[in-house]
Amino acid sequence: MGKIISNDTTQEDLGSLKDPFAVVWVPAASGIYCLMLFYLVVTAKSSGMASAPLGILSLPIICYGILFAAQFLFQLQALKWTPMINYSLVALFGYFVHFCIALAYLWIEGVTLFVLCIFITSLIASLVYLGFQFGSLTSVVFGVGPLVIGMGIYLLTAERMLAPGNEEPVLFLAIGSMLVLSYSVINQVNRGKRIEFEQLIENQKRGHQLVAERNAEVIAQGTRLFEANEQLKRLSMVDGLTDIANRRRFDEFLEVEWRRAETELTPGRRAQQKQHSEHANLSVILIDVDHFKDYNDTYGHIRGDEVLQKVARAIQAAAVRPSDLTARYGGEEFVVVLPHTGPSAAFHVAERIRKAVSSLYIENRASYTSPNISVSLGVADMVGADARTTKELLECCDAALYRAKSAGRNRTIIYREHINESDA
Repeated sequence: MGKIISNDTTQEDLGSLKDPFAVVWVPAASGIYCLMLFYLVVTAKSSGMASAPLGILSLPIICYGILFAAQFLFQLQALKWTPMINYSLVALFGYFVHFCIALAYLWIEGVTLFVLCIFITSLIASLVYLGFQFGSLTSVVFGVGPLVIGMGIYLLTAERMLAPGNEEPVLFLAIGSMLVLSYSVINQVNRGKRIEFEQLIENQKRGHQLVAERNAEVIAQGTRLFEANEQLKRLSMVDGLTDIANRRRFDEFLEVEWRRAETELTPGRRAQQKQHSEHANLSVILIDVDHFKDYNDTYGHIRGDEVLQKVARAIQAAAVRPSDLTARYGGEEFVVVLPHTGPSAAFHVAERIRKAVSSLYIENRASYTSPNISVSLGVADMVGADARTTKELLECCDAALYRAKSAGRNRTIIYREHINESDA
């Protein structure tokens, strides 16, 4: 049987592999963006580039902080269920929010150099999300494109055409494009790291699945082996012909019941039980099919096997208590163990067995005792026989059986000083 594999990376362990982009880098980028916006607002207000009050100029920054604080808390909650955040919606959300920030300042201040700086800053910050999910090409398309459009709007609305001595728009366009391109390259590197992280998670999940499948297979093999062993054990305790307990099972059962009875019967209680032998703790009935050898010689061994099977079923049906054991003792002999049973009760069980076998009405022309199959029975109880070992108890049963056969068979005899017997 295989060995159950212990894998350190379980489904709970996968939750401990926190996405570094969600836990560190994205919140850091959002925080840096807030600081950049605040710096630009304070600088523009102090230099006169912005005319709106500082409180109004700070509102978009406050809204941005609230939105991304909520997003960060949502990401932390999501990481309890999955080790990797899907950035598709997060990237679009981030890009949309940063674009709205630029539009908010455009609405507050109009088209100014300050708003253009806000636009470039928001655009670059949004590339953090786009680059993580979609790669550098997307960053360039969505970064340079809006940058060119923004510069074009600025030039047209400010009526500043490209002319000698007016290099300011061109300078901003060049700087902005360089920032976008450089940030796109950085994003490509970061995205590669993120892909490696995703592959790590996927490999861990696959490994966990393989281990689970292997463990399930090992458990299934163990179950099949256990069932096979139980079946083998059962077969080793059952007689193949009669389908009742065999001699091995009888020996084990008798030994267990003997030890139990010994613990209950102290020497003082043994003496007391002798006066009231009906309460003896253990009785055994030894049964022999009368003239069975002659039956085999007359009817054949196949018919003889059928007789043994029918007799075994009759004996088992007569010993009705779940605690009793019916076993094949050997050849045409059977044995019944009766725990917590005295000689009188054992005698009645033995008589019930004898009558049950007689009522089968199996013809036996080879018998000079009865025209049908019959049995002789010897009964001995632990206290009445004063037996000190299981061997002594069985010898007493055998002696009682011998007396039953000597007295003419088809009868029950109890091994005691006063002999009780039942004639057919």
